[in-house]
Amino acid sequence: MNSNYSKGTYRLNSSGERSHIFSLQALRALAFLGIFLNHSGYYISWPALGVSVFFVMSGFLMMKNHGKDDYNPGFKANLIFSIRRISKVYRLHIVTMFLAAMLDLLFIIRNHEHIKRIFILFIKVLLNTALVQSWIPKNSVNTSLNGVAWYLSAALFLYFIFPTLAMFLKKHNIHPYISFFAFFVFVILVQTISCIPFILYNINNDIYIWFMYCFPVFRCGEFIIGMFLYRVYEYQTLSLSSSLNSRARFILYSILEVFGIIITILIFTNIRLPMPSLISQAFYNWTTQFIIPAAIWVYLFASQNGVITKLLSNRVFVSLGNISSYAFLIHYVIILYVNNILQFTNISIQGSINMLVLAELILTIVLSILYKNITTRKI
Repeated sequence: MNSNYSKGTYRLNSSGERSHIFSLQALRALAFLGIFLNHSGYYISWPALGVSVFFVMSGFLMMKNHGKDDYNPGFKANLIFSIRRISKVYRLHIVTMFLAAMLDLLFIIRNHEHIKRIFILFIKVLLNTALVQSWIPKNSVNTSLNGVAWYLSAALFLYFIFPTLAMFLKKHNIHPYISFFAFFVFVILVQTISCIPFILYNINNDIYIWFMYCFPVFRCGEFIIGMFLYRVYEYQTLSLSSSLNSRARFILYSILEVFGIIITILIFTNIRLPMPSLISQAFYNWTTQFIIPAAIWVYLFASQNGVITKLLSNRVFVSLGNISSYAFLIHYVIILYVNNILQFTNISIQGSINMLVLAELILTIVLSILYKNITTRKI
């Protein structure tokens, strides 16, 4: 085994500290698969949980990698910071956006539609290029073109506010447990209460979906919970490493992982049940209910001390997690093109959904690997 690795889970930096948590890449892969399967029309998927995992993990890793940096927060400094964080995938976002836009343009030309549709397409391209589409409360805009790019739009805002949040946490060093649980309860309450008016007054469903799923401010809760969660993880890792041996940690975390599975199953089971009260309907929106399992699994995979996370943090899932940021943007465009080809040629896929989904996944992985190799090749 390479001396730069400790048990295959962490990379050690020059000072001997753990600098990269490989097991989180496995969780990233699982989250991506849940989203991919939903978009491909498969009958098993966990898209909303996958998105929540992405947001919580983003806050967790941002705090880990940049939480102790010194910042001088301000609009310009924060904007530069956020642009740098998003730059890794921005070029791919532009490429996939234009590929999706070409489909829209071909549809407009083929149907001889009004010039107004071309103008609307142009506006969508501008909004997506500036990554501000998630602020528009209209489904045909905030998930337009490469529909999953709304996530980048929301992430850009979260990266923008991160330096200010990080400096606040440095100045107000509250105990990790207290700060995490207090903010966790606060987010659950605020999100639930803020959804009540949409249900009570039957506000346009399109606007409600945007508010509880795409609106960047609504997604702040998961991101900041991830930041607090890293402080708990850091504190707990030091505490357990000094108080428990490896066997005791393995047993404890294996039990915690079983509880994590039970909680996740309960969440998905309750989704399908009728909601008797206004509060329960508001809580079971597309985001709030999934924060709980998302936070649990980010913490458990980061720790990787139990039997389930050890088994799932294998080479296959870690490798998929390493390219998931590219696969996330690529897969949606592949599915768009495949669906349009099937519709245009009148090919029926009844009984062949498994093969089609597998082919789309393989093509997504191949193109993601190619893109990663091309963009990281040293000249």
